[in-house]
Amino acid sequence: MTKKFEVTFSSTTSLSPSFVYISPSEGYSGHFSVGILHSIATSGTFQSAAGIAKTFDLKQHLASSESEALNWAKNWLSKQSVGIVTLNEVIS
Repeated sequence: MTKKFEVTFSSTTSLSPSFVYISPSEGYSGHFSVGILHSIATSGTFQSAAGIAKTFDLKQHLASSESEALNWAKNWLSKQSVGIVTLNEVIS
């Protein structure tokens, strides 16, 4: 089962919005896949008819446990944003 986390940043960053997905790896038994879907560019303005458009990128990693996957995602996001990040699990 895939777990989804919404990322909260301690300060303004171009990475927002970001989401982290963690699931058991399909190709490597006993391992976990982690994916970070994060914003890399913004164009447009609130005042324009087209609004704001975001471009996203996906950063992926393979971890030996779910906790290692969470820690890797937090560390990567913290380094990129130069701040503190919080992962909040989205329950649907």
